[in-house]
Amino acid sequence: MIALGNSGAGKTHVALALGLAACQKGFSVAFTTADALVHQLMEARDEKRRLKLQRELQAVKLLIVDELGYVSLVMLLHHDVVGWSR
Repeated sequence: MIALGNSGAGKTHVALALGLAACQKGFSVAFTTADALVHQLMEARDEKRRLKLQRELQAVKLLIVDELGYVSLVMLLHHDVVGWSR
């Protein structure tokens, strides 16, 4: 699910409510901002542990990534954060 809207529209509030409901049903949930996730991926890449981090993220049943509008796809590709150039 992707929630679009102006700042203050309640996107984060809804995402957190969905995450809480998933937790209450027994699902594993992680919440992060896009900026924090990019930094995690960049650190993992630099420390040669990107695959480990990707496996950890894939194990989560619901990954909520907030503030997607603040991260540039061009920057992700330029820095090879997600490993798409290989």
